[in-house]
Amino acid sequence: MYQFARNKTAFPGFRAFDTYYVLLTPSSHKIYSILGVGSVTNKEAGVGQQMVIMKLLRFKYGDKLQQADIGMTGDVQRIDQGRRHVISRLTDAAGEKMELQFLDGDLEKLAQAERLATESQK
Repeated sequence: MYQFARNKTAFPGFRAFDTYYVLLTPSSHKIYSILGVGSVTNKEAGVGQQMVIMKLLRFKYGDKLQQADIGMTGDVQRIDQGRRHVISRLTDAAGEKMELQFLDGDLEKLAQAERLATESQK
């Protein structure tokens, strides 16, 4: 896993995300997940930003949106295309933490297989 923070002055980017995580398959070095994490001023602002992001992603990737309200742990929206998923979450009781994750299920399985192969060679 690689972590990096956005330089807010040099690269303003989308204002909700400050820290990014990239997960790679161990041997073939393919990206299987990207996670952006940041904070918002309050739940209403988070819901608004989540709506904008998911609307843009639905426009780009299609309308297979699943939405779930999971109570105290936050609001989750998903776009699923086969085994590829985009997941948007507001994740604290006040809804002041926002996460956006891309996950490729096939590459995640490849990462697990590569980890097992590496461990079995030890």
